[in-house]
Amino acid sequence: MKKLESNIPKMYVLRFFLSFWLIVPVMVPFYKECGLSAAQVLIVQAIFSIAMLLFEIPTGYFADAFGRRKAIITASFLLPAGLLVYSLTSSFLMFCLAEILIAAAFALRSGTDSAVVYDTLLNLGREKEYMKIDGRAGLSERVGDALASVLGGLLSAVSLRFPFIVNIFTSAAMIPVAFSIKEPNDITSGKTDHAKEVKKAVLYSITHPEIRALSVLFAVVLGLGVVGIWTYFFFYKQHGITTVWFGILHAVFGLASGLGSFVAHKLEKSAGKKVSLYFLIFPGISFLVMAYADLVVSLPFIMANGFFLGYGITIIITYINDLTESSIRATVLSVAGMAKGLLFSLAAVLTGYIMDLYTLGCAHLFLGISYIIIFIFVILELHKRKVI
Repeated sequence: MKKLESNIPKMYVLRFFLSFWLIVPVMVPFYKECGLSAAQVLIVQAIFSIAMLLFEIPTGYFADAFGRRKAIITASFLLPAGLLVYSLTSSFLMFCLAEILIAAAFALRSGTDSAVVYDTLLNLGREKEYMKIDGRAGLSERVGDALASVLGGLLSAVSLRFPFIVNIFTSAAMIPVAFSIKEPNDITSGKTDHAKEVKKAVLYSITHPEIRALSVLFAVVLGLGVVGIWTYFFFYKQHGITTVWFGILHAVFGLASGLGSFVAHKLEKSAGKKVSLYFLIFPGISFLVMAYADLVVSLPFIMANGFFLGYGITIIITYINDLTESSIRATVLSVAGMAKGLLFSLAAVLTGYIMDLYTLGCAHLFLGISYIIIFIFVILELHKRKVI
C-alpha cells in the first residue's frame, strides 16, 4: 500500500517538471528572431494542438490497454526529444516537427496522470479526496511553471536559444520518476479487441450527456484559455514589456492558476456545483475587457484568468472522473482533451490571422465572444439535463 500511495507525491513531481517550461517567456521573441509572423507563431501552436488531436484517443487507449506507467515513461522520453529539435533548428517546418514530438508526449500524459491518481485513491478508499489531491498537483504544476518563467526570462540574457538547451535536461528529470510509478490496478487484462474497446470508450464520452457537456466546457476553458495566454505575450510586447518581465508576469499568472487549483475543492464545496460552473464565464468577460482596455486595467483580468484556468480544469476533470469507470478512464479523459485540441486549433489559427489582418484588440474581442457563446450553450445543456 505504501508503494501505491507513493504514486501521489510522484505525480506532484512529474507535473512540476512537465510544466517547468523555461522556454515559454522567450518563445514569441524567439519565433520573431527566426523570422516567423504572428500567424505562423500561432500556426506552430495549432500544429501542436492538431497533433494532440490525432494522438489523444490512441494514446489514451494505449494507457488503458497497455498500462499507464508505460505511457508516462514514453512521454518522459519524447518531451526532451522535442526540445532537442527546437535547440538545433531555426525553421518553421522544424519547429512544427518539434511541436509534434512534444504533442505526442503531452497526449500520452493527457488524462493518464489523472487516471493514475484517481485509481490510486480508489484502491486506497480515498477517491473523495481526488479534487483536493488534483488541486495540490495543479499547484505543483503552476509553481514549476512560475519558477521556470522567471528563470527562463533570466537565461534569455545569454541568448534566446539558451533556455531551450537547459530545458532538455530539466525535462529529462521526469524519466527516473516515471520508471518508479506503480500501476494502481490491472486494467489491461481481457482487452484483445482494441478497436471495439476504443469505440466503447468514445461512444460513452459522446453519448453520456453530462460527460459530453463537461468535455465541451473543458475545451472552452483550457482551449481558448491557452490561446489567450499566447495573446498575452503579444499584448505585453505591444506595450513595451521586456522579455525578463514576460517571465515574471507569466510566473504570477502561473501562481494564480496554481492557487485556483489549490482552493478548488474548498470553493466548490462551499459554492456548490452550479455556482462553481457559473464562475467559469469570467475569462470570456476578461477577453472582452482586454479588447478595449490598456495594460494597467488588463493586468488584473489576465491574472484572474490564471486563477479560473486552474480552478476550472480541476473541477471539470474531477466531475468527469466521478462519472467514469477505471477501465476506460484515460480514454474518456483523452476525448475531453481531443475536444480541447480541436477548439484550440481552430481558435489559434483564426486569432493569429485576425491579429495580422486587424488588431490585437479584435483578436481579444473574437476570443471573448466565442468563449461566452459556447459557455452559455454548455450551461443551457446542463440545465436541460437537470445536472445543475
